Amino acid sequence: MFDNMEEYTDPNRYDQENQGHHELALILQHLPKEARTIVDLACGTGRLTLPLAEAGYRMLGIDLQEGMLEAAKGKSAARNLDIEWRQTDALQLELEQQADAFVMVGNSFQHFLTQEEQLQLLTRIRQNLAPDGLLIFDLRFPSRNELAQSSREDLAYTYKDLLDQTCNVYYDSQYDPVTQIQHNTTYRMTELRDGEHSTDEARIHLRFTYPQELKLLLAQAGLHLEAWYGSWNKDSIGEDHPSIVVVCRRENKAHNHLPSNF
Repeated sequence: MFDNMEEYTDPNRYDQENQGHHELALILQHLPKEARTIVDLACGTGRLTLPLAEAGYRMLGIDLQEGMLEAAKGKSAARNLDIEWRQTDALQLELEQQADAFVMVGNSFQHFLTQEEQLQLLTRIRQNLAPDGLLIFDLRFPSRNELAQSSREDLAYTYKDLLDQTCNVYYDSQYDPVTQIQHNTTYRMTELRDGEHSTDEARIHLRFTYPQELKLLLAQAGLHLEAWYGSWNKDSIGEDHPSIVVVCRRENKAHNHLPSNF
């Protein structure tokens, strides 16, 4: 059974292909200084968890993939950071004490492949947020270019792996406008030192959520939209920018009405 986790079976490869933490500056601007516990949901190998801990926040990193968490634990131990790591399904999350903030980056929201799952996720986060607690997350903007089909023949990018071998990465993407799910396959062709080539592939499915649909989901979950951006650089949201970066806050009471500007 396909579990949508094929891209996350190799933590070392994940770290090579996902370096830096370009989200950090915007998140630090919005996080209150007095925040105690922050949850990094779908934390992976701790790419964002670690610098937030180094900024002085008490961090809880949560992920479903055991191998990613083991890599994260090794990193925090090497940096002498006291971070709690927990393997949990986000849809079943129950914290012993409500958190002051949640962050969820890397377009992890899109791994929830139905509108019902996305609403369940947002509702679960709200239940685990303290009153007026903050949620910051991102997803890709459903632009025409983003949803266009791509062919395996198109080279996406190239990098050197840990053995200094060249890895060429190709994508094949097919978008279903009914389900709003993009079905992606990543092909990695590595030029081995002996002159041979190795090829592996990994599938990932991502659901695209449209801006007005997203507003409705947030309102139904009892989350107040404070701001959204088209990138982590605070660009305006729209076709010309790659993301929807959401900053929202837990309402003190759950609401089923739409925001006033919906």
